[in-house]
Amino acid sequence: SKGAPLLPTVTADASFTRNLFPETTIYPPPYGGSWYNEKKAFLNLGYELDLWGKNHAALAQAVSQQKAAEAAAQETRLVLASSIASTYNQLATEYALHDIAQRTVNQRESLQRITADRVKTGLDTQIERNQSQGSSAEARAQLVQSEGQITLTRQQLGVLIGKGPDRGLQIAAPRMATLITPELPAQLPLNLLGRRPDIVAARWQVEAATRDIDVAKARFYPDINLSAMIGFDSLLNSNPFTASSKSIAFGPAISLPIFEGGALRANLKGSYASYDMAVASYNQTLNEAYGDVARQITGIRSIDRQLPIRREALASSQRAYDLARERYRIGLTSQLVVLNAETALLGQQQALINLEASKRNQQIGLFKALGGGFDAQQAGLAIVTTAAPSSPAATKAR
Repeated sequence: SKGAPLLPTVTADASFTRNLFPETTIYPPPYGGSWYNEKKAFLNLGYELDLWGKNHAALAQAVSQQKAAEAAAQETRLVLASSIASTYNQLATEYALHDIAQRTVNQRESLQRITADRVKTGLDTQIERNQSQGSSAEARAQLVQSEGQITLTRQQLGVLIGKGPDRGLQIAAPRMATLITPELPAQLPLNLLGRRPDIVAARWQVEAATRDIDVAKARFYPDINLSAMIGFDSLLNSNPFTASSKSIAFGPAISLPIFEGGALRANLKGSYASYDMAVASYNQTLNEAYGDVARQITGIRSIDRQLPIRREALASSQRAYDLARERYRIGLTSQLVVLNAETALLGQQQALINLEASKRNQQIGLFKALGGGFDAQQAGLAIVTTAAPSSPAATKAR
């Protein structure tokens, strides 16, 4: 237990020893030169007076390290949850692209039928028919490739949720239209960063390093221990548990470091160095958190400005494709014009889907950057402090 040094210790000892006392030392006859059975039974009590707070600081250090480990575990859970959400978003994107691929196959097959009719009427030749058949086969190949990628993503999602790749094959197909993407609020308070488990973990590491300094300082002062012993010790009686065999001892013990070759001072300097490293790590984690949030917000704002433009471009490409297809049907344009219009339309459709998926990924990243659903207060990991740590404070403490 981490708090064991703060509590008294109680031990019980019992022994039976067969002794032969020498005749030439302090044991006079008839004891010297004879065998005796020594029987002992003692109850020992010990307690260290923690006058300088060393044990209390060591306990606080251990608790801080435990809290840091718990916060680090929460960070791992947050990373895993974000990975699952991102993979699910990827799966929804792949299904949307698969729908485009399926529509492309349908369009190419319809174009192939139109080409066959034009060949019969003499408007096209076998060259256009072969081109149409080739483009239709290419669309079907891309559709099969899309289905394979969906299967791989499903298996990856099953592994992430810890149920094995086969579990991912049982997940219902997500649709981008059903995934809610709420808009950003006008302002995001930066105090939300305090909910990030990695920042909480770094802060607890600073707290642990601070307590380690207290422990190192307390080692310069004397240790005072109280001890007591009560029991029975007998050589002569067969029954040791008698009043005449009773033994009692008690008293204080003081230990003061006088010369230790600079070990205590070196240990204190090492504790200060560890504190500076913990503070630097905390500051770096905090700065990276600021940058992470800024990147996600900037990306989301940029995509919000791009989306209306992409939708306008998609609508124009759709009109151009519909017009080219109709003109081709009535013999006013070539098949190449239709395929070029279709290629532009597909590019715009895919670009819009990828842009929406990218925005959702940015939102997932922002959710993670702000700590997700982690609540340090609810998890019992909140630190009551008046100010954030800084390395100048550490230097001043020396």
